[in-house]
Amino acid sequence: MVACNDNGCSAIDSANPALAPPPTPQNVRAALDGSSIQIDWDPVPEATHYANLQACNDAINCRVLVDIVHGETHAYSPSPSQPFGVRVTERSSDSLIVRWPAVHERFHGRYEFRLSACNEAGCSKPSPATAAGVVNYSYVGQYQVHRRSERGQFEAVESTATMTEYTDLDVRPDSVYFYKVQYCTDLECSALSDEKGGLTESAGDDARVLWNAADGATWYEVFQDSDATWPDAEVSAPQTSYRDSSPNRGPFGAYLTTSYRVRACNNAGCSALTEFVTLD
Repeated sequence: MVACNDNGCSAIDSANPALAPPPTPQNVRAALDGSSIQIDWDPVPEATHYANLQACNDAINCRVLVDIVHGETHAYSPSPSQPFGVRVTERSSDSLIVRWPAVHERFHGRYEFRLSACNEAGCSKPSPATAAGVVNYSYVGQYQVHRRSERGQFEAVESTATMTEYTDLDVRPDSVYFYKVQYCTDLECSALSDEKGGLTESAGDDARVLWNAADGATWYEVFQDSDATWPDAEVSAPQTSYRDSSPNRGPFGAYLTTSYRVRACNNAGCSALTEFVTLD
C-alpha cells in the first residue's frame, strides 16, 4: 500500500509490508477429560487470538461454543439434558414413588471441533475436519431430586446415579408433595424439570378436598352435597384444603355418596361455587 495525492504517490515501504490474516490453525485435537472435552491445536505465530470455536455434527450443522479464545487450548463441558416427564406413579399413606425417563441415554453425542486464527487484519478460514478433532461424548452423571410440601420451599432430598426412580418415605398421610428433578455432572447441573405433585393416601376414612388459590381470597367456604345455604366449613387463606373426618356417612352410619364444592370469599363477598367433586 502507498499514500497518494494530486502530486503523486509515495515510495513503497518494503520494510513494513501490509498485514495479512493468519493461516488456518492445524492439527486440532480433542480428548475426553472426565466430564469435559479438552481441545487443543498447533500455535499460529501470526495470530493474536483464536475465534469461533465450534462443534459440528457434520459439515453444515455447526454451533459456535465460544467467540474468542486466547491460547491454544480450551475445555468444553456439554450441558446436561433437562429431565422431563416426572410423575408420581404410586402412592400410599406413608410413601410416594416418583419416576422419570432416563436422561443419560440422551446425554451423549459426536463432536467435531473447528476454529479460526485471527489478528488485526482478520481471521482465517475455519480449520479443516480431522479425525483427531472428533470425539464421541457420553457421560453418566446423577439425578438430584428436589421436594417441597404443600406450603414449603423446595429442598434437595435425594441423589441417585442411573436410577430414574425415587421412593419418598418421609411423608404424612393425606398430604400433598411436589417434586422436581435435575441431572448433574461433576461440573454443572441441568435446569430443573417441571413441577409434579402427588397426594398420599388417607390413613383412615378421612377425605381431603384441595383447590387452587384464588387471588384476593381471605377465606374459603366448603359445601357438601347440594345444600348451599350454609357452608360445612370455613378455611382461612392461604390454606387451600379441607379434611372431612366423616365422609360417606349418613344418619346411623348409612353409606352415602358425598360431593364437595368450594367458593372463595373476602369482605367484599364470595365467588360462585365450583363444580361438584364427588367421592363415591
